[in-house]
Amino acid sequence: MRKLLSSVAAVLVLFGIAAILFWFQWARSVFAGIGGILLWAVFYYLAFPQRAKIIFSDIASLVSFLGRNVRRFRVKNQVEGYINTVTDEFNSVCPGATQYPMKLVWVTKELAPRSYIEHERVIVRLKYNDPAYLNTVAAAMAYCHAGLLPDTRQYVRKPLLRAIDLEVVDLILYRYNMRDGQRYFRDEVIPTECQHYKDIQSRLDVIKELEDRGYFRRILLTELAKYPSKANFAICDESHRREICDFVAFLGSIAELPPRGEVNLDFVNKRLQVGVIIVGIPSKLLERGHVPYITQIERCRDRGAEVVYLIGVKGAAKEIPGIAREAAYLGLVDVVDLRKMTRIKYRDGTNVSGYYAQLEVKQLA
Repeated sequence: MRKLLSSVAAVLVLFGIAAILFWFQWARSVFAGIGGILLWAVFYYLAFPQRAKIIFSDIASLVSFLGRNVRRFRVKNQVEGYINTVTDEFNSVCPGATQYPMKLVWVTKELAPRSYIEHERVIVRLKYNDPAYLNTVAAAMAYCHAGLLPDTRQYVRKPLLRAIDLEVVDLILYRYNMRDGQRYFRDEVIPTECQHYKDIQSRLDVIKELEDRGYFRRILLTELAKYPSKANFAICDESHRREICDFVAFLGSIAELPPRGEVNLDFVNKRLQVGVIIVGIPSKLLERGHVPYITQIERCRDRGAEVVYLIGVKGAAKEIPGIAREAAYLGLVDVVDLRKMTRIKYRDGTNVSGYYAQLEVKQLA
């Protein structure tokens, strides 16, 4: 009976709207305008779903006084929009590192928060909290637990893995300038994590150094995302964890390299065979052109490197595209990725721009 009354009421409402549109010109104009706005909103959502969610969240914030459900709608769209936008940006730089989008599901206090992958999405079950930034921090932490390097996590030692998670959460908060969230994350979350893992602070310091120099996403996460295929998804043992820790130390030694300092250019191990070449001495380019860097690429190849990264900041880095193209022309490499970097922290603390190239080495026949 209740369903029948609801159906009759719906029909009466439709007839009422039709009568208004038929008799009043202004009503037709209003509804036509609303329809156009709704159509635009649908198209925008289909084209840019994550940006649309952020816009919906901003709109909902204007009427959040209407109740808790509206506030939850606002926070859900904001959290999904923020996290998925950043993870999409990550995946464009380091394919496979954050390949699954997040879906947030509010749960009651009786159910424990958790995250898991289902139907190529990371489902984050979370209890709603006030203020709103608590939800962003909690959802980002939960997303990383399941969605960041999902196939590689078993091969990484827990303190290092948690440091990588924390850096990604910090980058999400920084990306949207969530100052309250950053303060809570720095003052509450990180100290709590440091209590659980005694080595996490030293690991986090190295990871932050790599991010400042442009190595974290472009080299470390890129190589870690490819690691399971090189490990053939073998059961993890200590050799995997040790190799990855050694690789992080190798990148850290390059990131901390003083001007004109010397360090090994390649890391050739059982599963990771990587060369990293810093392009940063203008006088070398003026005196000998690209020859020293082409020679270094050949040396990395001869030592067994399968991929070589060219990376640098300021003036000399502008030669990286030319070096990459010349190495490809000589048949040494294929250029996998080549792009400009922004907001890289220089040794004096200033933000500068630079370039990097990812080169796949062609092995000798």
